[in-house]
Amino acid sequence: LAFRDQTLLFQAVPCIALFGLVGTWDTFKASPALFFVFLVCLATVFARAHARAMLDQAKHAGFIRAEALFQGPWRWMSGPEWALASATVVIAISTLAAPLLQRSVQGVAGAVRITPPPSPTRAINASTSDSQRSGLQIGTGPRPMREAEVMKVKAEGLRYFRSNAYLRYTGHGWENVVDAGRLNERSYQRIGQFLRTYDPRSIISDPVEVPFEIHVISGWHDRLYLPGELWTLAQWENVVIVPNGTARIAPSYGPETEFSGTVLVPADSRQPQTANRQPPSFSDGQRILFTDLSNIAPRVRALAVLSTSGMKSDGEKAIAIKNLITRRVKYNLQADPTPEGIEPVENFLFGSREGYCDLFASAMVQMARSVDIPARYAVGFLVNYPPGLASGFHTVREADYHAWAELFFTGLGWVPFDATEGAIEVPGGERGTVPHERVPWYEAAWVKLVLEGMIGFGALAVLAIVLRGLVVRDPSAERGPGRNETGRLYGRFQKALEQKTGLPRRFNETPREYVVRIGPVIGPAGADAASLTSTFEDALYSHAPSEANALGELATQVKSFTRKLRAG
Repeated sequence: LAFRDQTLLFQAVPCIALFGLVGTWDTFKASPALFFVFLVCLATVFARAHARAMLDQAKHAGFIRAEALFQGPWRWMSGPEWALASATVVIAISTLAAPLLQRSVQGVAGAVRITPPPSPTRAINASTSDSQRSGLQIGTGPRPMREAEVMKVKAEGLRYFRSNAYLRYTGHGWENVVDAGRLNERSYQRIGQFLRTYDPRSIISDPVEVPFEIHVISGWHDRLYLPGELWTLAQWENVVIVPNGTARIAPSYGPETEFSGTVLVPADSRQPQTANRQPPSFSDGQRILFTDLSNIAPRVRALAVLSTSGMKSDGEKAIAIKNLITRRVKYNLQADPTPEGIEPVENFLFGSREGYCDLFASAMVQMARSVDIPARYAVGFLVNYPPGLASGFHTVREADYHAWAELFFTGLGWVPFDATEGAIEVPGGERGTVPHERVPWYEAAWVKLVLEGMIGFGALAVLAIVLRGLVVRDPSAERGPGRNETGRLYGRFQKALEQKTGLPRRFNETPREYVVRIGPVIGPAGADAASLTSTFEDALYSHAPSEANALGELATQVKSFTRKLRAG
């Protein structure tokens, strides 16, 4: 029972709803291809169920052989062709009409924005959701980098657009822990345009405002991507700056959204000198997280101390650690995952000696903390400006997603340190590469061509059927008025039966089924009614043309039967 066709069709309803949810957020690129495969499977199941139902109807009507089904009264609706054709029409409309509809409403959708009124209490509560631990793992295996466009940015050469920063190292990744007990509404104050727990002007001496613009192309986001400390923002007000510098925004924004504003950065690019042991806006317990040595392998700490031996300034130590990592390990997007039970950074520095940006950044943060320099793990996008492009918009792609370390220095604030700069890249695992064998099959170019070909062929087939119905005459029409006249004769025959028995023919009944049902009511006339019905079936559904003398004989039989029925 669980595998009957009708049961499978019923289960298709929630499947369609799930595909609709996936398509709403546009997070899974393969959903259109998989939905097409799903529709083909659904149409096949529907065709099987339809054909079996027709066979069952034919069996009850006396058509024993399956071949006869396509010659009897169901021949225009018995096969699966109509089910498959209807599915093809749905797919074609979805493929061809949906992009046109999307483009037609984009102008309106981009102009109309529904933004709830600013609510400081609501915004703070949303921003402190990090009181629940949220984090990410590192060293998890190969990282295929896609070329899909995410946004266009403009920020006068600033390269690191941070979306989030993580504080606590867990031994296998990073997590954010904000003390919800200490961070309440009283912890925030309006500084400049936004609610925040610290004044960015207090951590950057002599700051300058740098304008930036962001045009979102794809994806949905609940954080801003910032090349510095956010200071002004033109299009949005419901923004809260949480203690780690992340700009939380509500509600989430998606494609066609545009932002423009300014960030604060140091006025000059001098080398960092003294580490600031007092990161802003955190309690004493939270400040310890920036130099927390728990879960850092002893060999990693010893390597950091050894590499900075004899150096006086914190800036020199940071640069020495960065250069050591760059020389010691290789960049490889296809590096194997860290073996289970082994600390990823230690394996990265002393075992595999290769990895991707999350391991480089984690090693930089851990080694900086090992020499008492406050550091955090940052993620976002790295903008690699083409040579000669000093200003203007630059396209940011998924392949530009990146992780780096940020160290806190007096007068400069949080300074990015990216140990992947200058690192040797393993052939085949360079930044932005997608090895052919790791591209999902459903995203391959040939799959797209096959699907487009199938959709195009199906659309042409449906169009041909429609045009044929409009242009080419029905073969039955070539027989002249015979079929229509036969239909009128059967109408008179059926009306006489209905008047005699008081039992109208049901909508789903064939002529033969109707006569069988009323046979006991009309008594001896039942045999004549059955014989005459068989004659009507041959005249209506056979391929032989109806001759004029045959129609005349049939009309005579109907008149004779009608008189006998009334007399009886």
